[in-house]
Amino acid sequence: MTDPIITGLSSQLTARAGRYFPDLADRSVDAKVVWSSTRQRSSLYRFALIAGDVRHDVLAKVTFERPSAQVDRMTAMEPYRPRLVPPTAREVKHEFEYRAAKAAHDHFEAAGDSRLTVVRPLDHLPELHALVVEFVEETTLYDLIVQTSRLRPSSARPELEPLFRCAGAWLRGFHAISTVAADPLRSTADELAAWFEEVTWFLAGATVAGNRPFARMRAVTSARIPELFAGGLPLALGHGDFAPRNIFAAPGGQIQVFDTLARYRVPVYEDLAHFRVALRTAALPMASFGLAFKPGQLERYERELVAGYFGDVAVPEAALAVFDLLTLVEKWASVVVTPRTREPRGRLSWTAYRALAEPQFRRRARALVRTIEAA
Repeated sequence: MTDPIITGLSSQLTARAGRYFPDLADRSVDAKVVWSSTRQRSSLYRFALIAGDVRHDVLAKVTFERPSAQVDRMTAMEPYRPRLVPPTAREVKHEFEYRAAKAAHDHFEAAGDSRLTVVRPLDHLPELHALVVEFVEETTLYDLIVQTSRLRPSSARPELEPLFRCAGAWLRGFHAISTVAADPLRSTADELAAWFEEVTWFLAGATVAGNRPFARMRAVTSARIPELFAGGLPLALGHGDFAPRNIFAAPGGQIQVFDTLARYRVPVYEDLAHFRVALRTAALPMASFGLAFKPGQLERYERELVAGYFGDVAVPEAALAVFDLLTLVEKWASVVVTPRTREPRGRLSWTAYRALAEPQFRRRARALVRTIEAA
């Protein structure tokens, strides 16, 4: 049976191939699917655009509405879960992603640092809710992190610290983009404290732990946030999903970043926190309780990321801890109420991930609350 999405993409890509790649202009182009993959809210399709002995590969990301799932008491709460970023309708998400990727591509091209760029945006196809980018052969930073684990021979473990520093420098450059119009989100200390209040009460009703661990979290954040951010929150264009899985790394130290939404201007600490929490809560660290890595290894990567971002400026550790906690509790709420039809995380089923994650979330949250309290 013919897949209408593949048929539609093939038709559009064939017609537009000459716009993407000059050496395909005015030639008969064949678009062939190389592979496809389904995520929670999107599908990825790799196409080869071929004309004679010329070939270029592209990646099409098609956004869809998540199908209904098996509902129990917990998953029925999912629509009411507090979110850091409101969901973007699929009818416009591809347009936001293309606009952001194009602005970032132009910004980094003008900056002239060959280490830092984005996956080259080619098009967005409104009728298919699709973003089209040039395909990247490089390995993601998360896959490289897995290669550094104790599960691999020591001779095969790459040194990744320079790539994390580059990732921090890339984010600093991205935050400097001023050509994309975006509304502010959580731009005041009061809004930040109110969001903590909302999400911790949600978790108090959604977890077996009840209110006790979240009551202290609320008390500490409500007291410290006004003090830490009395001078205001620095805002910048938010990436939206800045994480190791969305960064491609080349052997020479170049990084290319993917999946940029840039719908809002958010506190600059938010993207850094999103990355740091994604690093710690990925499948392998969770499944191994962090033991798959050398002591201090993930913390060292975090420090390199932050050093790449702040450079010679003093690192605001307490502010970062607040936003690490902010991002962690949102992740926690997501894991608690995610529908059972969620795809497994690599080789780890979602049910197993959820069981492993909650005690580790509690331990990490306690450590962050202590850091914020002592600041």
